[in-house]
Amino acid sequence: MVPSSGVSVNPVIGPLANLAKEKAAGKKAETSAEDLEAKRRKIMEGGAAADAVRLCTVCRVVCNSELVYAYHMAGKKHASMMKQHAVGAGVTTAT
Repeated sequence: MVPSSGVSVNPVIGPLANLAKEKAAGKKAETSAEDLEAKRRKIMEGGAAADAVRLCTVCRVVCNSELVYAYHMAGKKHASMMKQHAVGAGVTTAT
């Protein structure tokens, strides 16, 4: 559910600010914040409960349930994207 302020209360993984930084730096973002929001709306129009929808802005993925979100977070593609994101941000990761 979206409060009257228009801000979503659904959890989001990864800062949406990164999308704006990519655009400002001249990098082509694979999916803009507006596109991610459009994906979320489409999922909700398909019948997903508003409080069940989860976003991963690092991978630019919208999940329609907590279970799908958990599978995404445990997946190889998400882990790979997190490593790429950390390298791009200059963060070292333990192996």
